[in-house]
Amino acid sequence: MKEQAQAQGWAKAQKLQGRNTSQGLLGVMLNSQTAAMVEVNCETDFVARNQQFVSLLRQVAESCIVQHQNKSDADLSTQLLSQDQVANIASSEDGKSVGDLVALNIGQIGENMTLGQARLFFAGSDVKLAAQCHPSVSDKSDDRWHCGRYATVVAYKTSGVGSYPEDISEEMFIKQLCQHVVGMGPTHVDNPEDKENSLFHQTFLLDEEKKVGEILAEAGVTVIDFVRSEVGRSE
Repeated sequence: MKEQAQAQGWAKAQKLQGRNTSQGLLGVMLNSQTAAMVEVNCETDFVARNQQFVSLLRQVAESCIVQHQNKSDADLSTQLLSQDQVANIASSEDGKSVGDLVALNIGQIGENMTLGQARLFFAGSDVKLAAQCHPSVSDKSDDRWHCGRYATVVAYKTSGVGSYPEDISEEMFIKQLCQHVVGMGPTHVDNPEDKENSLFHQTFLLDEEKKVGEILAEAGVTVIDFVRSEVGRSE
């Protein structure tokens, strides 16, 4: 039955191939010092919010993390996987590939779907990874998993000395920092020649009296790097 369903899925995928897939979601899975940001596209926003589609997105992210582990001692290293590389990754389901899973879901849902690129993040031992997606589609039952139309992964260090705004926790502060990156769309961490698009020089989203760089210095947080993406523009 499973083989028959898979064959029907591939047949359906071939039939629907070429239909526009401008909708979809980005998903980020965090696993200790590793994170995977993946994208799956579909035809309609209705399907993108379907729980089966969200579950597929999560399976893609988890498969990427399982198959790729950190091999670097750097504070942060990244790896970009092409659509074909993502499709060929083995999934956790009966030896199927990620491409097989997508085809199976196409057959079940009846709408064209395509894989996007995947970006992997590997953090050093004293570097932390955080993520945020907007608008959030996950049920928030697992704080390692985030998905939405916009996504960011932030790599940072903490000195252990400093104070967070309004005495909030480190977790809440980093969440606010991720929200700023998603909302304000900086493209650099610190570039004096392009202050408008430089994270450090932007006015903090939740405190218009201070720059992000000031807030980070007061909190004793160092941003190593970040990546921000949105559906259809992950490249």
